[in-house]
Formats: sequence, C-alpha cells, structure tokens
Amino acid sequence: LINLIFILFFNNINNSLKLFDVPNERKIHKEPIPCNGGVYLMINILLLIFFYKNMYLNSQNLFLNLSNFYSFFITSLLIFILGVIDDLVDLSALKKTLYLLLLIVVALLVDNSLEIKTLNFSFIETSLYLKKFSILFSALSIFLFITAFNMFDGTNSQAAIYSIIIILFFLLKTSYYYIFFPILLFFLFFIFFNARG
Repeated sequence: LINLIFILFFNNINNSLKLFDVPNERKIHKEPIPCNGGVYLMINILLLIFFYKNMYLNSQNLFLNLSNFYSFFITSLLIFILGVIDDLVDLSALKKTLYLLLLIVVALLVDNSLEIKTLNFSFIETSLYLKKFSILFSALSIFLFITAFNMFDGTNSQAAIYSIIIILFFLLKTSYYYIFFPILLFFLFFIFFNARG
C-alpha cells in the first residue's frame, strides 16, 4: 500500500520533499535528479521493523538476537540520515568519509557480532584470526562495500538489480520470506521509474 502511494503521487512527493541531487563538478548528470528513493526504502524498512520485530526468534533467523537486530537497523538509519544530509548540504568527500567511518566503528563497538574475527579460505585449510585487527578490518570492509555500492550507476539500475539479488538470497534463507516482498516490490518500482526517466 505504501509503495502504491509512492507510485500514484510520485511527482507530488518529490516536489514536497525537495530532495534533489544537484549536478556539480563531481557528477555527470546535467539536471537535478530526485533522490527520494532512499527515503522510500527506509520507510519500507522501518515499517518492517515495526511489524516484524520478533522475526529473529525463528530458528532460521537473520539476526543473532534482538540487540543485533536493532543495532543493525539503527546503524542503517544513521547512515541513511548521513546520506540525506549529504544530499542537502553536499558534504565534502573527507567529511563524509570520516562520518561514515565513525558510524561504522561505533556500530562495531556496540555490537561485536558485526565484527569479522576470522578469515576462512576455501582453497586452504587454515583460518586467519584477526584478533586486535578485527575492528579495523571489519570497519574497512564495511566502508569499502558501502563505497563500492554507492559507485553503482543508479540510472541503469545496477544498484537496484544487485539489491534484488541479495533479497532473493534472503528469501531462500529464512522462513520469514514474506517480510521481504515489500522491499522487493520497492526495487521493482524503482527500476520502473528509472527506466521511464
């Protein structure tokens, strides 16, 4: 229902929120582009948190416990807010990098289940224990993933298609498959509007 509202009132909502990616020397597009996709996605995710907050109790859980569940989504929300601030005031690359790394490190310190503590390689029967370097390696890994994901070209829907592949993976890994349908629907709408634009 929420996604249907987004479709029917797409232009009105865009004009009301006034969130546009304005072209500058770092960007290749020539006209302001609405960047409300993240807002719509976060609304979907927050609604899922509200309605399905007990999904971690399932034996095929996606999260280790309730604390892990909330820390993941609170961190996601803070990173989303950082992205909105960047769209509004155009943060410098250095400031955005420092703020993002700070958020990631705090998330790792609050919830150590997010840490990558051991590296296992399929081609050798040896495990590499990171020990005191686990926080540094974990923060760098998460930061590089977010950076690489942001470099995907949104116009040709690479980011949306990649997100759909991840969602399909989760659909196969949990019996709470139905909670991912709204987010899957969102990305399909997102691809439709990108193709139309």
